[in-house]
Amino acid sequence: MTVVTNSVFTQEINKLESALEVEPTLVVDVETNGLDPFGVNQICGVGVGQTSESGLYQYYPFRHHLGENLPLDNLVSLIDLLNHSVKQYIGYNLKFDLHFLEKDGLIPIDKKLIDVIVMVRLVEHSDIKDLGLTPTAKRNYGDSAVQYDIDTKKQLRSNKWNKDFSMAPPSFLGEYCKKDVALTARIYNDYLRKIKKTDQMNVFEFENDLTSVLYTMERRGVAIDRDYARQSEALILERQNEVREEVYKLAGREFNISSPVQIGEIFTEFGIESPVKTPKGQDSWSEAALVNINHRMAGLVRQYRTLDKLRSTYIEPYKDIQVMHTSFCNWGTATGRLSSREPNLQNIPRNHFKLQERTLNADEKAEVLGKIAATVSAKGVTLNADLSDDVLNTWSFVGDESFNSQDKSQISIRRLFIPRPKYSLVGFDYSQM
Repeated sequence: MTVVTNSVFTQEINKLESALEVEPTLVVDVETNGLDPFGVNQICGVGVGQTSESGLYQYYPFRHHLGENLPLDNLVSLIDLLNHSVKQYIGYNLKFDLHFLEKDGLIPIDKKLIDVIVMVRLVEHSDIKDLGLTPTAKRNYGDSAVQYDIDTKKQLRSNKWNKDFSMAPPSFLGEYCKKDVALTARIYNDYLRKIKKTDQMNVFEFENDLTSVLYTMERRGVAIDRDYARQSEALILERQNEVREEVYKLAGREFNISSPVQIGEIFTEFGIESPVKTPKGQDSWSEAALVNINHRMAGLVRQYRTLDKLRSTYIEPYKDIQVMHTSFCNWGTATGRLSSREPNLQNIPRNHFKLQERTLNADEKAEVLGKIAATVSAKGVTLNADLSDDVLNTWSFVGDESFNSQDKSQISIRRLFIPRPKYSLVGFDYSQM
């Protein structure tokens, strides 16, 4: 790859222009000073290449802290050439690169977008989970094909450049970028043949169109209701404080609920061992362990952790911004279902732990009476006549894991109607009906 310098910029961009006249397809890979294209992060360099084996490979450095950079006017010239000459962009996790380039003036919306990671998902067995560039190349071409990635990242960490690639000089990072571009082109060519061989071209073209749609969705973002976010945060903090006090009361002392070690000490005092062990054979107090412990403390700790994650992951980072940008993945699941990450929008509950309490509506009253009648009838008895409408008005509806609106006790069941204390608790498992 040619690391383009001031002295050869005109010559190299002319080469690129001539290459694009013959093949208006470009493989792109950007190097950046961070991972957020919608925030303060920027590209420090642009790597480009083509899919033909004799294709051109270039690296244009613009914002490196060390070494020679091209003036930003040259970046304008490069972007202008791409906007007028490129008809098809190819990349590995392509949308990431294009978001950064659009920040500097690229207009990709009318171009064909081919994300090679989507091609890999179409071809690889569903058991293959890691679809990244390096593991895919390693599976196909062996360890030697990805040794450059291991060596480069080792040196990046050693020089403390790994969190900000702009700290590395162009002479170093340009060679790394070249190999990424060349490997992306190689995988594209090989997997295109596989897609044709498996008669998936129609699906492939559909996925390319979808990639363009998802790119636009990511760019537009998701509007944040900041007032609701702040109100939810207050409710979550209030509930967290209530759970914390219940935990301290049950434990007989205060401790750090977020500390697995201290949680382990509490359970040891209760004479409880974890049913799950760590790789070193020690008791684990993870979610998988706590869900299998039949003790109120385990349920409270799980609830506290979930509320804390809900607040810190889905409320705190977004309560002061107007738009949130996620990454939509049409390659993230083996089934083909669309997913998202950073954040994963599918993990956000609509009503956090049923913080907004409500009583049963008319349909739910009829449902609970019907279910109870069927249950007691199977036992050879009749429905309790005391279950009047007045009684049902004192009940609350909750779903999934939640708590009673009356005494705020934790509930862990699929669907539950909670009566006041003098009545019996009845739960229904729909899988048995």
